[in-house]
Amino acid sequence: MKSFERFGIVAAASTDAPVVPTVAVTGLQTMVTRRDERGQPVNPAEAVPLEDALRAYTVNGAYASFEERLKGTLAPGFLGDVTVFETDLFAIDPNDLHAVRIDYTIAEGNVAYAR
Repeated sequence: MKSFERFGIVAAASTDAPVVPTVAVTGLQTMVTRRDERGQPVNPAEAVPLEDALRAYTVNGAYASFEERLKGTLAPGFLGDVTVFETDLFAIDPNDLHAVRIDYTIAEGNVAYAR
């Protein structure tokens, strides 16, 4: 992710199995800590700040699917897809991101998931 940014490439993240973890918080943790699911370092120089990792799942994901004028940010006229986490992701240790639970997922203005 860091190299993509350095070269001006808009990198999107996803939960498309089996290529990446199906749980977004695990993907966030991996991007921020550059440790695999066993805790082993994987090219630590490629770590990005949490804000950039979140952008990869939101704004950049919309851009990658040519939908940046429809979704990816919370703004008037956009679909309003949002995930509500149980805590502030910026307030916890990045190594604990994988354990954060999702309270709600809202897609196209409708509650798609409620814990």
